[in-house]
Amino acid sequence: MKTLKTLALPVLITLPLSNFAAEPVKISGLMQIDANFGKDYNDNSVNDIILRKIELGLDSQINDRTAMHILLEHEDGMSGMDVTEGNITLDLTKGWYFTGGRMVVPFGIFETNMISDTLTKSLGEAHEDALQIGYSGEEGFYGSLYVFNGDTIETSTLNKGDDTAEHFGANIGYLFKSGEMTLDVGADYASNIADADSVFDTLSANNVISLDSYISGIALHGVYSNGPWSAIVEYVMADKFQTTELAFNGQGAEPSAANIEAAYSFDWGTLALSYQTTDETQALGLPENRILVGVSKNLFENTTLKVEYAKDDDYSTTDGGSGNDASNLTFQLGVTF
Repeated sequence: MKTLKTLALPVLITLPLSNFAAEPVKISGLMQIDANFGKDYNDNSVNDIILRKIELGLDSQINDRTAMHILLEHEDGMSGMDVTEGNITLDLTKGWYFTGGRMVVPFGIFETNMISDTLTKSLGEAHEDALQIGYSGEEGFYGSLYVFNGDTIETSTLNKGDDTAEHFGANIGYLFKSGEMTLDVGADYASNIADADSVFDTLSANNVISLDSYISGIALHGVYSNGPWSAIVEYVMADKFQTTELAFNGQGAEPSAANIEAAYSFDWGTLALSYQTTDETQALGLPENRILVGVSKNLFENTTLKVEYAKDDDYSTTDGGSGNDASNLTFQLGVTF
């Protein structure tokens, strides 16, 4: 795969796609550069400057009922660009839709005003090749059902191979609007949270290629905004793993994570506070508790400077951690187009 060398793209590119598109192709993008200053659990200094992320998105309304979406991503540590999303959506009728392709499956929302990803995202986010059918409107109820193959497989069916789309999930929510106030509440179910990106990375690194049984997961969220105020509450939990798969304190882990965040937006930017906590995620490398304070300032159009202070508390030594804390101060310059 070729590495990305330069970026020089306009906000909107109209291409001669008359053979298949009714509307112009829209290209969007994001670039983030981070400077980090802090200390780890061993009290060692951790200072670095990184190209955190590059995103290139391509969207086209093929016709009045068909849309296409592609997202290319480069993150620190990667050698090139990956296709993290690539799907086609069909507008069926009266709010109903069908989407097929690679997507972030609708399990958890993982919204935040911070630079750091939420611990709920670290536990639950999953990029999969999936088929989804759902309903969505301007407000009121929404929801969907989806199926995908995934990378894990039950030991009892290991001899049959893993080319079976037997993983599934569902989400349901309600969006209420009144004047400046909006409230979104919802619940999600996944038949196998072991296929979440970071969980599967840990399992595969430990040569766990099969599971005694699939590990179901549940996610709950509430997102509130009213004028300059906003709040996010999210909780993600998984069923119990076997000790040989993912352990905690000598037993099978039941990992969970929660995020509580509040923010106030000024004309110049946003101030946000967040408290996050986990349970039985030590094997996944997540802290037991995290406190964050973040400030963002709009420097110019589509140009933002963010500053974040994060303090992590590791699990105790009896739970397999160090019992220490770590801290990090991050400055991020980001642009979107």
